[in-house]
Amino acid sequence: METSIRTFGGGWIEQLTYRLKMVIQIMIGQTLMSLGAKLAGVDWREYKSDVIDNSDCRKFDGILRMILSGNERQRQLLTDYLEGRHQTGELCYGMQVSSSSLITCLIFHRQGEHVHFVDGADGSYAMASIQLKQQLKQS
Repeated sequence: METSIRTFGGGWIEQLTYRLKMVIQIMIGQTLMSLGAKLAGVDWREYKSDVIDNSDCRKFDGILRMILSGNERQRQLLTDYLEGRHQTGELCYGMQVSSSSLITCLIFHRQGEHVHFVDGADGSYAMASIQLKQQLKQS
């Protein structure tokens, strides 16, 4: 998808060139991380933990939001638990299932000053909020 967006209006040569550039960048990044290299002001040994540390996971409006990865059985157990609490009036919830997730990055400096916003690839937070709002109306 990124290739399509970045090369919109360009021909197949531009698309192929961009795709190859991305593959090369990924391979360089993987190599730098596995070697624990420090290059261009980035400690690549720490980059993955930096991404985790700088992910937007704290919400301050009284609502817990999270992206979880699990199998179908785990999802059903969670749904059953949440639905049971909802039926007793303890909580309202919204859930959206997505086959993948995405990270949107806001980078000021690669080492420490960046924020990563995580969501399901299908707009999971927005879609889950529809179910949550319906439950809140009924409460």
